[in-house]
Amino acid sequence: TGRFPEQLSVEGRPFAANEFVLITAPGDPLAARREVAVQELAQRTWILREPGSGTRRLCEEYLQDSGLRPQLLTMGSNGAIKQAVALGLGIALQSRFAVKLELELGMLGSVNPRGGLPQRAWYVVHSAVGPLRREISAFMEFAQSQAAQRALARSTAPGG
Repeated sequence: TGRFPEQLSVEGRPFAANEFVLITAPGDPLAARREVAVQELAQRTWILREPGSGTRRLCEEYLQDSGLRPQLLTMGSNGAIKQAVALGLGIALQSRFAVKLELELGMLGSVNPRGGLPQRAWYVVHSAVGPLRREISAFMEFAQSQAAQRALARSTAPGG
């Protein structure tokens, strides 16, 4: 998970970086620029996940911290967001894992806001209630192992 669910009693630890990217339609003039002033992004419609989504909360925090109050459009899945962005309906903050293929194939573009984007980690979590089962402990160990780190590095490398 990218965030600990507030309503659940869970424990966990980070195991990988969760890089975010601001996606836009292919051919968007902002994507061709090396860097974009954050204030320019206020003129765009921002497409967000549904209320309660960790990605939505991250986006709302970024907008607030940046002093932006753009028009917002809510969609219920990353797939719907990617399609809407590709059609030019707005821009969206997404995990690079979720849009890697579309970016590589040129189906989406990306915008680099001055000052960068928020960063988060992926966490492996388990219930804080009751004993920790052997299988869960083994998975958590694996998630932080050298083998898992090598696999993650391959999956995030261009063309990986």
